[in-house]
Amino acid sequence: MKFRRVLAALAGVCSLTACTSAQPGPASAGLSDSGPRTYRLVPALTGAPTQRWTKPFSQLYANGQGYRRLVPAEGEFLPGDWSPANGGRWITLAIDPSGRTLIRSFDVAQGVVAWEHTLGARASCTVGVGPEFVCDTGQQLVFLDLKTGAETRVLPVADVKEVAVGSNGEIVTVSWTSAPQPSAGPGGPTPAPLTATLRRLDASGAEVWAAPFTLTSFPSLDVKIAGGMVLVQGMVVRDNMGQPVGVVRRLADGQPVPGVTDGVGWSSWGRWLVHGNADHTALTVADVNGVWAQPVAGAGLAAADYLLIRDVPASALPLLTTGADETLRAFDGQGQPLWQAAGASVEAHCGGLLLTSHRVAVEARDPHSGVVRWSQPGMRPVACDGARVILLAEGTWKAVELATGKVAWQGPGPDYVSQAGDFGFLVELGKSDTPDYAYYR
Repeated sequence: MKFRRVLAALAGVCSLTACTSAQPGPASAGLSDSGPRTYRLVPALTGAPTQRWTKPFSQLYANGQGYRRLVPAEGEFLPGDWSPANGGRWITLAIDPSGRTLIRSFDVAQGVVAWEHTLGARASCTVGVGPEFVCDTGQQLVFLDLKTGAETRVLPVADVKEVAVGSNGEIVTVSWTSAPQPSAGPGGPTPAPLTATLRRLDASGAEVWAAPFTLTSFPSLDVKIAGGMVLVQGMVVRDNMGQPVGVVRRLADGQPVPGVTDGVGWSSWGRWLVHGNADHTALTVADVNGVWAQPVAGAGLAAADYLLIRDVPASALPLLTTGADETLRAFDGQGQPLWQAAGASVEAHCGGLLLTSHRVAVEARDPHSGVVRWSQPGMRPVACDGARVILLAEGTWKAVELATGKVAWQGPGPDYVSQAGDFGFLVELGKSDTPDYAYYR
C-alpha cells in the first residue's frame, strides 16, 4: 500500500496517562517504524548534489501571516514517487486558536509555497497514490487537488474519526459516536470497550460495506490498507507499558480474515500481517487468505513499507525478520526459509537488490537468495536513482553502480539526509523542534 498519512493533532499533547496543554513540535516524517531516513527514487545524478537553498522552519510549516499562533501538527513529504505528476511537496497541517486547519503545500524543488487551503474545523488528512488529498473533519470527507489545493469534492460521512485511501482509490473510514472514558488501574489507565464501525466507500461516497466491531482500546485508532486487508490499530496499557491491539477485515467484503482474532496487535509488511509470540522467538503471519499454518522464526520485522520504492510490488521482497540473535532471515510466501545472514540489518531495496549493513559495510544482496553481489565500506544508503544507490557518510556523497558495485562519482555533502525523493534531498539543520532546512539537488 502506497500512501502517506498526515495527522492534524489537537492543540494539546495527550499521553496515555495525562493530557497537557503544551504545544507539540513537528512529528518526524515517515511511518512509525521508518526512523530518520527514507529510501526514495531520486533523479539520475551525474555528480554530487549541491546545496540550492536554506529555509527556516516557519516557511515550510504553516506559520504564515495571520496564523501566528498556529500549532504545527505533522508535516510529511509527499514526493513525486507517490504520484509523479504532482512533483515534490511538503504538506503541513496546523490548527489556529479557533479550531480551523490550515493546509500548506510547499514546493520543495522551487523553495516556494505552492498553495494554501483552510478548513473550518480540525482535520486529519491522508494522501493516496492518486492526484487527491483527503481530509476528514468529523462529519465529511474533503478532497483537495494536490497540485492546486482546490476542493474537488465533499462527501458527507457521519462521525468519521480516521480515513485511509488504497492504491486503487478505495476509501475506508472508522467512525464512532461516543467513546467511554478509561479508568484507573494498577498497571496504568484501563480503556473500556470501544464500539465502532469500519466502512468502505466508493468514489461517490456510497457505502460498499460496513463492519461494526468492538475493541478494547483507547479512543485513538489508526486505519490502513495492506495486502487486500484493512488493519485498525489501537492501544492499551499493561504493566505501565503501551501494547498494540487491532482488528482486521478483508478489503473486498469487510469479512474477518480466517484465523485472525480481534484484539491482537498486528504489524504490516507488504502483503502480510505479523505479530510476535510471548517469548519473542517466533512470528505468526497472516495474509488475505488467513493465518499461515506455521509461525516463522524472529522477534519482529526487519524491514518496513518505506523501503518499497515507486511501483515496486510487495512480492519483490520476501518476508524479512530479525531476532535477539541479530540474524536476518528471509521467508517466501508460504513461510519456507530462503536464507539467513548473521549480524546483518536491512537498509533499503534499490534496483532489484536488497541493501543490508554488516559491521562497517553496505552489502547488496539478491533478495530471494541472499547472495552478496558487492559491498562498500563505511557508508549508508540514502536514495536510489534507478541505476545507482546514493551512499552518504561523514560528509561525503558516493554513487555506486547497482550492476557492478563500482563507484560512479563522489563528492562533499552533508553529514546525513532527512528526506529524499523526486524533488532531491532535504536536510534538517540543528536539533531544535523548529530547525532550519537545507535543500540539495
